[in-house]
Amino acid sequence: MATLRTICLLWLSSTLLSGCYVANKLNIMDAFTNCPPVFKPAIRTATYSAQLDFYKKHISGLFVFKSMNDTTERVVFMNETGFKFFDFEFTPHHFKVQYIIPSLNKKFIINTLSRDLGLLVIPPIENSAHEQPKNDVSTIFKFPLAKGDVFYTTDKRCEHLQKIEVGNDRKKDLMIEISEKQNKNPQTINIAHQNFKLTIFMKQISN
Repeated sequence: MATLRTICLLWLSSTLLSGCYVANKLNIMDAFTNCPPVFKPAIRTATYSAQLDFYKKHISGLFVFKSMNDTTERVVFMNETGFKFFDFEFTPHHFKVQYIIPSLNKKFIINTLSRDLGLLVIPPIENSAHEQPKNDVSTIFKFPLAKGDVFYTTDKRCEHLQKIEVGNDRKKDLMIEISEKQNKNPQTINIAHQNFKLTIFMKQISN
């Protein structure tokens, strides 16, 4: 009788555990299916007027975002007369500097700008590992990076991407605030670093 009881308990435990595993797996898949703002580029083809402040340097100009195809995005920063400061190319697994002026051609600057702008044009890969931190007023997705994590915040109904942050659960090093979309792209974007003085504010002027 004891042996039969043990077998029944083992069977019941395995059934419950497998049921929980399937439910969790379905929840993860549903998150990708039901929250498209997180898993699509925040910006596709559009032009923004921009103000870039780096310590005591202030640069105004235009950010031109252009979708070359389904997987390749180009981001060009230039002044109003067409003089290019830099031209970057992004794909889900590749980044390339097409052009950058000598004064900006520094590893730290390139790494920082490519990460910041890459978060706007290259979304996380679908079905990649993530967590969903609890929040009563927003929907949040947390993805691991090589260093730290990236957090995507949408409204509770998962209709609008509001914010992208990089850091950890206690402290965020980078904050990107994204307004609601107008003409298929966000009207304004504000990028602010917390550990050093770099801010970029963009306002859409065309698409």
